[in-house]
Amino acid sequence: MKRIILCGILLISNAVVWAQSSTMPLFDAKKTGRLQINVRGSYNPNQMQTNLVSSYYGKCIDIRLQNMTDSTLNLVLNSGTVLLSKDTTVQNMVVTQTQHFQLAPKQQKTDRLFAMCGQKPKSSPDIYVRYEIGQLGNSQMVRLAQVIESNQAQNKAGQYAMWAVTDRNVIPPYESPKLAISAQELLTKADIDFDITGKNNINSNQNTVSYGFPQLSEEPEVYAEIKQDSITLVPQNYHTETYSLSAHYETAKLTNDSTSEVILGISVVALLAFSLYFYQKRNA
Repeated sequence: MKRIILCGILLISNAVVWAQSSTMPLFDAKKTGRLQINVRGSYNPNQMQTNLVSSYYGKCIDIRLQNMTDSTLNLVLNSGTVLLSKDTTVQNMVVTQTQHFQLAPKQQKTDRLFAMCGQKPKSSPDIYVRYEIGQLGNSQMVRLAQVIESNQAQNKAGQYAMWAVTDRNVIPPYESPKLAISAQELLTKADIDFDITGKNNINSNQNTVSYGFPQLSEEPEVYAEIKQDSITLVPQNYHTETYSLSAHYETAKLTNDSTSEVILGISVVALLAFSLYFYQKRNA
């Protein structure tokens, strides 16, 4: 009896090991022609979708798989995999939850993926935007995606943390301090040295912004300019946003130094003109 039980345990163990070893990433399955994949955004601008939290994060990507072989396929899409947008105006996405698929011979299957945007200045995906399955992102993207998954942070805080890695993006002061704290905690858990409020990333001696992680494979879509007590985020082909870097993040407000200077100058000129007018009128 003991031998039978032992043999059963060994058979089960071998089956588990075989199943794990035969699991193939979606990217490899498609590359070898075993799998046909169609990926697009989930958001439909033409109808209400109460089950869709956001077009930027959460379950916001639809996927359709087609087994092209006569054998069963065991597939995996790992957290941290990059989805490449076929529309250059729309953001690439980063998968934030590992997902397994089993497809019988010739079987077709549809599902929805957890993902987050990874190019902040660009648009969010919708049903008209198609994606290609890419490979894993850099080590920081993968670590953060895994932290987001393990902490169930498929939310706005997770999205801001992801933008901090993919775009070197600091959180705008108009967002709540609680949100900034949650996003910062995710970065810390992922061992990413970056202050998402932007305050501690500034090197005043060199008048530059210092980001606590290596240069990404692609140039960031957003760069920063430092002037006195404010940091200006300048997205390529986008408007300029200037945020005050006050001592306390909670009191930081949107500023626009150049506009204030123009208004002040106009006010001074108007005041001088009125003073001269009344002086001439009194002495006439």
